[in-house]
Amino acid sequence: MRRHIEAGKQCMRLAMTWDDRVSFVLTPSLTIKRITPLDVIKDASDPTAQNDDEQFDSDMTLMTGELARMFADIVEVLGGEQGDAMLQAAAA
Repeated sequence: MRRHIEAGKQCMRLAMTWDDRVSFVLTPSLTIKRITPLDVIKDASDPTAQNDDEQFDSDMTLMTGELARMFADIVEVLGGEQGDAMLQAAAA
């Protein structure tokens, strides 16, 4: 890795894991790709689901909650939303 950096090479994609719950790939344009739930989320799936539709609803509910938290953390780490910065500047 060090030799690549010293040679001037740059990372084009970064595989990451958020909170040991979701893995994804971040591109240079900050596009999030290959979102995959990890075993922790899969294990939390509803064991009482009686059919595929109920299982799908349960899985989507879990993943939606996880993604909402993940996106909020990513936005915060990257400096917040641009609208927040403009509102703070206008208030000053």
